[in-house]
Amino acid sequence: MIKHNELVLNGKGTSSFPFKVLVEDRPSIQVPRSKTQLLDHRGLSGAIVQTNKHRDVIEKPYRLYLIGASEKEVNEFSAYLMQEGFWLESERLKLTRLWCYRTDSFDIKQDDHDVYVSDVTFIYHPTRFLRVWIGKF
Repeated sequence: MIKHNELVLNGKGTSSFPFKVLVEDRPSIQVPRSKTQLLDHRGLSGAIVQTNKHRDVIEKPYRLYLIGASEKEVNEFSAYLMQEGFWLESERLKLTRLWCYRTDSFDIKQDDHDVYVSDVTFIYHPTRFLRVWIGKF
């Protein structure tokens, strides 16, 4: 099936389904905002900085098209997406994998051409992990 932009959840790729899954959005490397707070004070120019170097979780949306899928297969695919606590990998980012807490709620709609379309948002940890170690320490 379609390997281009493939997403892999816990080792199972979107290309492993008996219908075509087209992942429209390319993956990106996102760096979330730090939890440092800038506190405004009327008696000072600028702000008071309350440092916290930890990072927020990341929310990454993808648009998926299920082409040639039956209603039963769409239900199986939605169960595949509803996992919690999984590794998210991509065919486009060969060395990076992300620890996902869960997927956000999503709808799967059928368009006029019998293609199912879904906007799925993955919520993951701000740290990127390498799939393989390269070289020696």
